[in-house]
Amino acid sequence: MNRVTKLLAALLAIATHTSCLAGLADGMAFFKQGRHPDALRELVPLAEQGVPLAQMLVAIMYSDGRGISKDPAEGLKWYLKAAEQGLALAQISAGDAYFLGMGARRDPAEAMKWYSRAAAQGWTQALFNVGSMYSSGQGVDHDLIAAYKWCLLSAHGTPAGRQRERALVRCDRIKPQLSSSDISQARKLAGEFFPKPENTQDMAGRIYDACMRKEEVAAKSAAAEYPMMHSYSICSEFAESCRYSAGASECDAGRKRYEVEESPSK
Repeated sequence: MNRVTKLLAALLAIATHTSCLAGLADGMAFFKQGRHPDALRELVPLAEQGVPLAQMLVAIMYSDGRGISKDPAEGLKWYLKAAEQGLALAQISAGDAYFLGMGARRDPAEAMKWYSRAAAQGWTQALFNVGSMYSSGQGVDHDLIAAYKWCLLSAHGTPAGRQRERALVRCDRIKPQLSSSDISQARKLAGEFFPKPENTQDMAGRIYDACMRKEEVAAKSAAAEYPMMHSYSICSEFAESCRYSAGASECDAGRKRYEVEESPSK
């Protein structure tokens, strides 16, 4: 349910064509109203054209059986299509599907692959999942130094709240199993981490890049323990609200704050 709630809170792809944007808006409206057959009618053609957020919504409807017979395998197919385009939410969902064996044979290594791609973009749920995989040795060699590294990043990249507390509890469980040199190594690796979206060419990606350049300087001057994750926790809000929102107006705050031009400079 959290996946769907987060998607609905910030959902519509930035589209290059007005008709595509209108189709997404209509499909999203139907989805929110629970008119899933109508949502499928609008979104499936866009998903087939390669629009990642349409693919994500179609995946949810097939996976959950909304407006159509439940088909986890078909849902996973659409999650993977969106995931391949760099959509972190889809990457996490694909990882969940492989980890739990929904729509495909259970495959922790494949789950780890998709969690890792989303984690590389800085998504805190993925950071937590990757740390858990290293901690348990599922889909990857058991490595508590790596587990502690990803745990620290998850905690420091998450605003105060339940998810951050969960990450801190996980860190506290791992830490006693490490030597002081292990802890130092994990902290060093965490400090070298640089989260970056796979797609940095759209407006959201350009806002993110401009934000990270500015906020990194501010974080370092404030002596933040992990300046990259401190910056990410700020910048990701602007980028995500732009990339997963209902239109260009949601990009305006980040674009103006970080002085990003409407079109890339030639």
